[in-house]
Amino acid sequence: GNWHFVVVSKSGANGTLYVDNVSKATSTGLTGSWGAHAIYLGNEYNRTYYFFFFMDEVRVYDRALTTAEIASLYNSSR
Repeated sequence: GNWHFVVVSKSGANGTLYVDNVSKATSTGLTGSWGAHAIYLGNEYNRTYYFFFFMDEVRVYDRALTTAEIASLYNSSR
């Protein structure tokens, strides 16, 4: 299979999904905080559906990355 560079960035009520350094989806009106909650990678929060894939070099930041930072990470991973 093919490897892809995937980033989910959330700042306040806004979120963006990037795949291979290209914005693929945005969302507004997001509520809540991930601060004290678990982050589920590979399944839904209620653990009903699971996705099967491999992950490498997973990072979690305590702030939203800028588009320049995302581009820099993408270019350095190639």
